[in-house]
Amino acid sequence: MSAHADTAKMVLAAYASGEVAVLDQLHSPDYVDHSPFPGQSSGSAGLRERAMVLSSSLFDTRVVTHILIDEGDTVVCSTRSRGVHKGSFLGVAATGRQVEITGLCVFRFAEGLVRETWSSFQVLGMFENLAVAPPLAPAPQPLGLLSAASF
Repeated sequence: MSAHADTAKMVLAAYASGEVAVLDQLHSPDYVDHSPFPGQSSGSAGLRERAMVLSSSLFDTRVVTHILIDEGDTVVCSTRSRGVHKGSFLGVAATGRQVEITGLCVFRFAEGLVRETWSSFQVLGMFENLAVAPPLAPAPQPLGLLSAASF
C-alpha cells in the first residue's frame, strides 16, 4: 500500500474520532471539499466542521474500507461505517440506535497531502435504518414496449 493509501485511511479514522489536529496535518492549506454538508464552510474550516459533526453525532464509529484503489495522485475508498447515533445529524435528533452507512470517497493528493475530496454516502439508507425516514417506494412498473400497430 502506498503512502497516499495510508493517509486516506488515516483521514477516514480521524473523521470518525474527531481528531481535528490530525486532519489539519493531512490536508493541504488550499484543500477543497467538492461534497460539503449543507451549510459547511469551505477549506480547512469546513474540514473541521465536518469532523466535529461526525464525531459528535456518531459514537464508537468503526470505519471499514472494503475496496481501495490507489492510482498515481488519487485514492478511492469504498467504506462502511458503523456506530451509535448519539447526537443530532443533518437535523435528526439522537436516537441511540446502531447505525450503518456506506460511502465512496475520492482523495486527490498534492505534495503528500490531501488537496481535494469528493464523497457520496447513503444517508437516506442510514435514516431508514434509524427509522426516521419513510421507506422508499417501489420503482414504478415499466410501461412495456409499444408496437408499431399502436401508432
